[in-house]
Amino acid sequence: MRERGEDVLLLADYFLQRYTHKYKKEINGLSREAKQKLMRYHWPGNVRELQHAIERAIILSDSPLLKPANFMLQPQPEKKMNTDEVLNLEQLERNAIERAMKRSEGNLSRAAEYLGITRYALYRKLEKLGL
Repeated sequence: MRERGEDVLLLADYFLQRYTHKYKKEINGLSREAKQKLMRYHWPGNVRELQHAIERAIILSDSPLLKPANFMLQPQPEKKMNTDEVLNLEQLERNAIERAMKRSEGNLSRAAEYLGITRYALYRKLEKLGL
């Protein structure tokens, strides 16, 4: 659906007609802003996600026109640039330890807990990796 944005609006209109009839709602369409929101969304769940979004918006709407606020779409996670995915175990271990240390604000006991290892094992790994 991402590659064919115009299909999003065609499908949205189809589902709009279907669900306004099913729920006996007087909804005349989508606002321009709502259409833009639907067009910009990534649609990881594809057509089924669009179908559910339209149905939910119709059920919850009290307005004759669906607006962007009627669509509770999940924010899209930012994709991190991952050049050459790291498969080196030592580097993966280093990254995990650094993240745990940052998350625990330097508290070794909590960092070890996040990593699922003992505090003593964390000491050894910190020494081994020179952290």
